[in-house]
Amino acid sequence: MTIAIYRSVQEEAENAHQAERRFSVSGVLSELDVSSSGYYDWAARKPSKQAQHRKEMKKKIQTI
Repeated sequence: MTIAIYRSVQEEAENAHQAERRFSVSGVLSELDVSSSGYYDWAARKPSKQAQHRKEMKKKIQTI
């Protein structure tokens, strides 16, 4: 559930940035009662080896 919140907040922040609107990530996370440190850790995290493998396999399957 928390990952879904993180993804939604990240998407909204990107949309706001593209539209040159102000957007407070920490403010939204606070309203949703989600830790901002957890969000920023998640945002900076590199994909796992398994996630990378799945992405590669998905590309291979789509080319077939």
